[in-house]
Amino acid sequence: MRLARRKQPYKVIPLEYHDFIDFKKLSRGQQILSVRTSDSGNSTKWTDIMELKVKKSDPFKIFFKNSHLQEDFDLLTLKRLQTDLEPLNRELQNLKADKYYVKGLCQ
Repeated sequence: MRLARRKQPYKVIPLEYHDFIDFKKLSRGQQILSVRTSDSGNSTKWTDIMELKVKKSDPFKIFFKNSHLQEDFDLLTLKRLQTDLEPLNRELQNLKADKYYVKGLCQ
């Protein structure tokens, strides 16, 4: 990736296995998907959400739009807090050689 541009090369920050967080477990603990109404009382279907925004300044609020034509974000405030973020993997996962190497380029 770093070599994709010769002039102004991309800054690449390699990630390790411990850099990834298990958000599926977090969402189950927060019961986010069981919420059916927004703070304004509007019915919400998660599959209808077109745009989603999370702000660092409001970590317990999810801003969303159900349409690209919708001007203002609707708001969903999380009522529970789970601060224990667990890593997705506890150890390095081994990849099969055919997934790691590009066929024909590496031997």
